[in-house]
Amino acid sequence: WSADIPVEPVTAALDRAAAGSAAQPCIDFLGRTYTYGEVANLVARAAAGLQALGVEKGTRVGLLLPNCPTYVIAYHAVLKLGGIVVNFNPLYAVEEVCRQVADSQATVMVTLDLKLLLPKVQAALDRAGLRHVVVASMSEILPPLKGILFRVLKRAQLAPVPDERRYTPFRRLIANDGRYE
Repeated sequence: WSADIPVEPVTAALDRAAAGSAAQPCIDFLGRTYTYGEVANLVARAAAGLQALGVEKGTRVGLLLPNCPTYVIAYHAVLKLGGIVVNFNPLYAVEEVCRQVADSQATVMVTLDLKLLLPKVQAALDRAGLRHVVVASMSEILPPLKGILFRVLKRAQLAPVPDERRYTPFRRLIANDGRYE
């Protein structure tokens, strides 16, 4: 263990990077760049939104996400609240997702609006004790032109998100001032 590496929470490292390099690139996702400042802001807003859903210290939050900005944001937001991140492999079959939800006692899941992912989470919501699903829009995390093209050319890959209280669109989750306790 090196004395040069500070012993601190992962979230503190992100906060430090955002404070010192807010305008520097943090994530490049298929041509859309997110700066450290933007990521830190989105993490705070996601934390506030998750807290409003009841996430607190010890709450298990599942992430059924590929490598994408939503994963980074949700991961850090859960940790800022003292929650426990439960990673789910996006390639899992429905039964595997349901079993892991039950075994981990995850009560909230974050995923994307893709047919490859959302139906698995919907099954867990109905069968495995999951209480709430946060659904990010694939087209909204892409660069603007790619997002439009995705919605038009790849719409068959998008899953409809039910309009009911157990589902929260990610854009609504982060529609706050970023203050949480």
